[in-house]
Amino acid sequence: MTVKNAMKFIDEGQVDSDLRKKLYNANTIDEMYKILGDMNLSFSAAQFEEAYTNRLVNCQHEDFAEQLKEFKLWWEMLNQINGGAGSASVSSCETGGSCSTKSCGSCCG
Repeated sequence: MTVKNAMKFIDEGQVDSDLRKKLYNANTIDEMYKILGDMNLSFSAAQFEEAYTNRLVNCQHEDFAEQLKEFKLWWEMLNQINGGAGSASVSSCETGGSCSTKSCGSCCG
């Protein structure tokens, strides 16, 4: 998982309607992240936030910034619909804490 993957997802997700449809048709957060993993686009919630912030800071035009903000809102809503916690994608860890569905090495995989 890398910030680079998250940046690639942000870039591709804004223009690739097939990718958005696949993610939209997923029934769970795990299905969403499996789709991304199968496309070599795995990233954590923190990496998504870092990539988003980087892309936003580097926007040269207001229109691009607005499109990026809309994409982030879509991603957060999709995460919530599928059982995540917005872009944080945090789930309850079996060990009693919280962890990202993609970054926990002990229970969430």
